[in-house]
Amino acid sequence: MKKSAKQKIVVVFILAIFGMSSIAFVFLSITGQVNSVPQETIESPVLDREVSPNIESVYIQNGVTFLKYYYTEKDDIYDYVGTLPNTLTTLDGGVQLVVERIQSDSRRMEIQSLYDSGEVESMTSQDIFGALCSHLVSTPPECLFASINSTL
Repeated sequence: MKKSAKQKIVVVFILAIFGMSSIAFVFLSITGQVNSVPQETIESPVLDREVSPNIESVYIQNGVTFLKYYYTEKDDIYDYVGTLPNTLTTLDGGVQLVVERIQSDSRRMEIQSLYDSGEVESMTSQDIFGALCSHLVSTPPECLFASINSTL
């Protein structure tokens, strides 16, 4: 086979692949498999409600950590967790923590982040702060200062 014939076959093959991928993209866009990012946004880093799992997943994939505080009645911890998003910011002052305060039958706390998910065993301010420092994607200076102070 001549060299020019081989080049034409390669060009046709590449064009066919691009054409099929374009058709697949259009098909997936129509069926909703592509661009299925929820349009709802979180209006505040402290919420008195639960966020839908789809929205939570999108935020977690973008480096935001979620602290879910299930409470039976408002107490000191309820107020404390409400201050944490402003305390534990990224180095440039960006929000990286969303607190969900959810009224429930039992009192418990969960952390969900890109790194790990888990329950906070002891709900003291020090234990909550320490658990968040180990889960946040961007370690804030407050966590570093707390770590240094604990070793002294």
